Amino acid sequence: MRNGLRIWVLTFVLLMLPMSILLAANPYPSDVEVEAYRRGAAKGSALMTHRLGKCYARGYSVERNYAEAVRLYTIASEMGYLPAKNDLASHLEQGLGTTADPLRAAALYREAAEWGYAFAQYNLGRLYSKGIGVTQSDQQAAYWFKRAADQKVGIAIFCLGECYWFGRGVPENHHTALRLWREAAEQEIPQAMFNLGLYYDQTATNDAELTTAASFYRDAAMAKYHEAEYRLGCLYRD
Repeated sequence: MRNGLRIWVLTFVLLMLPMSILLAANPYPSDVEVEAYRRGAAKGSALMTHRLGKCYARGYSVERNYAEAVRLYTIASEMGYLPAKNDLASHLEQGLGTTADPLRAAALYREAAEWGYAFAQYNLGRLYSKGIGVTQSDQQAAYWFKRAADQKVGIAIFCLGECYWFGRGVPENHHTALRLWREAAEQEIPQAMFNLGLYYDQTATNDAELTTAASFYRDAAMAKYHEAEYRLGCLYRD
């Protein structure tokens, strides 16, 4: 509890999830598209090799096969394709289709992050926050979250807000945290919507502010954030 206000620590759940998991899935590719990816991969296209790897990772028009996804991601990564480096790192971090190797995962995230790939920047910040494959550093976590947030990655914007709320790696600043959560909420990040609802709920001095809290809770609940459903029910009950 800070300044009498309780904000849920949601970062733990989020920081356990690589960006490849948090990203919404692409539209399900057809069999024809998958075959086009296969032909492109055979011709040496890093883009098509990566897309074919995604199909195997997610079971799109093929049987899910993490090992095959890792093989394809590795090929595309060695061609320098940044999204493939990020996805290969995700599999190495989680041990999907390969032996878990957090050190190599961190190195791959860093390669892509330093070249400006926003999702890898978020993932590297996440590793620094938890001390996975790197020495834990709130300062480095905040730095990489900001790099990704500057490229409008919603979950990174939310996590940077958490850094400012709790003073992790940056000076504590609740005004900045709330601004960032509003920006993340505009991207429909349910945890940001929930935190804003909780803030207005716990600081409300009039009905208008309670209405604002209810609106944020409702948006988070519609995104299947169950704690928001409970909080919304409490507001109506009271």
